[in-house]
Amino acid sequence: MGLSLRPSAIVTLSMVAGPWTAGGQTPIDEVAATEMNRLRTAVAAGLYWDGGIAFLDAWGTPARSDSTALTPEHLFAFDGFTEVLLATTIRALGVAGALDLDAPIGSFAPALADRLHPITLRQLLEHTSGLDDAVLLEHQSWADAAAKLPNEALFTEPGLVFSQSRYSYPLAAHVVERNLGGSIGQIIAAVLTEPLGMRRTVFDAPAAIALGMATGYRFGDEEQGEPEVVEVDPAPGPRGLPLAYTSATDVLRFVNALLTDAIPGGLPTGEVAEAALPTAGPRWAGGFEEESYRGVSSLTLRAGSFGFGATLRILPESGTATIGWANGSYPAATMRFIEQQIADRVGLEAPGPPGPRSDPDPLPDPEDWVGTYRNGEYIVELANENGSFTYFDGERHLEVVGVEGPVLGARIDDGRIVVRFELMEIAGRRFVHLAGKAYQLQPPE
Repeated sequence: MGLSLRPSAIVTLSMVAGPWTAGGQTPIDEVAATEMNRLRTAVAAGLYWDGGIAFLDAWGTPARSDSTALTPEHLFAFDGFTEVLLATTIRALGVAGALDLDAPIGSFAPALADRLHPITLRQLLEHTSGLDDAVLLEHQSWADAAAKLPNEALFTEPGLVFSQSRYSYPLAAHVVERNLGGSIGQIIAAVLTEPLGMRRTVFDAPAAIALGMATGYRFGDEEQGEPEVVEVDPAPGPRGLPLAYTSATDVLRFVNALLTDAIPGGLPTGEVAEAALPTAGPRWAGGFEEESYRGVSSLTLRAGSFGFGATLRILPESGTATIGWANGSYPAATMRFIEQQIADRVGLEAPGPPGPRSDPDPLPDPEDWVGTYRNGEYIVELANENGSFTYFDGERHLEVVGVEGPVLGARIDDGRIVVRFELMEIAGRRFVHLAGKAYQLQPPE
């Protein structure tokens, strides 16, 4: 395909000094050993700081039936990592002039439905394209879903509001494939993973097994009072994007390139700059969730599918990152120990109870907001019930109360807030923003 990063992208991944006890606490080997149980046989973890690996190790065995030692080179299924690699690849191609991230995608893929043509690649990566999050039809393949999204898939105008859609990244991949040729896995390899030396990152289960992949596990049906441990099929069914199989070492190679500016386009920090954003709730950029971690900004990728629990956390301000995975559930104790090393080093806030909330804004006039709000087949209803502002959850009308600032909540009889949402008015359109998705007010029938 003739695509590659500039030569400076191949950066040596070095080892740097790092302490592995903290204030007399248990050494990390002992902490990791406590993670091993019926579900987990493998734990791998690493820490990046000062431009290199401060720590990288693995414990246990790749499978219950395998007595060989696990290493950081063993592969695991990292659900969501493909989205991160895809977004990074597209940004790099944009900087190189091979793709225009702000051009209408209809210029790359004219066979798309007409209303989708004005969407841009940047909007797809930012989840501001206006695409809904409708469930994939049973008879529909993901290839068809991306290539044949109907006009109705656009629930609001592109660029207006942040709203996560399961179709954003598959459609971006489809557009890039049509523009450059080849599969998205081949394009990511040519542009990103091969130049970075990520030789243990693949998008094919047989290739991952041949390279040395750990076995994923989950709990199955109960047998004699306790759940059975079940191996997870490493080859998933049809997906919007191919599943990434990678190693802890390769993830840190990728982190190293991001934090040393070796990849054109760099980190996704600062994306979603033009569309309206909710005050609270999850928000994604470049495949990462943008969140606050101990008082600093964090780019986080969490995965818990295909028999593996994993988290990659990057703290751009301090140039540090952690990666941890286990077959089964996430190795929480091991990663808390490692993350504490970063906290001690860069002076992060200690975990504790949340601080005092700001006072809630006055409730809006219910009559201004009553109606049905839609995102695909998902519906939110707000009503004015005898002078009370209510949220309908499909079965009951719940009282709407202020929570903090513009954030509202739906309260059940015992006083608990069961739903948090925001009301947003943008360019004359009204939205309910709930759990990362926007729902647009529908005209009265």
